[in-house]
Order: sequence, then structure tokens, then C-alpha cells
Amino acid sequence: MKTDTAMLLREKYTRRISALRRFTDNLQKGYVPDEAEVESLRAVGVSEQEIRALVAQYRS
Repeated sequence: MKTDTAMLLREKYTRRISALRRFTDNLQKGYVPDEAEVESLRAVGVSEQEIRALVAQYRS
């Protein structure tokens, strides 16, 4: 049971980090995020506040 929980947490963390990496890479390249990209972040647990902060950081 503990192993399953640990695996699920690791998968969730890995998906979140991957989505954030793709999003920030695109922001660094100057791409404007579309709704699908933002929705993919929401789906892996990134908050609206975190998304806004990332966009603000890379636009300045």
C-alpha cells in the first residue's frame, strides 16, 4: 500500500514538473500561452496564482 502511494505521488510530481518545464520553456522563447497550455498546468495541480506569477516573471 505504501509503495502504491509513493508511486502515485512520484508520478504526480513528475507530471507537474514536466508541465511546468514545458510552459516556462515556451515563455522563455517568447510564446504567448494559450488556454490549452494553461489548462494542462491546472490539470496537474498548478494554481492560478502560480501560473500568473510565471507569466509575469517571463514577460518582464
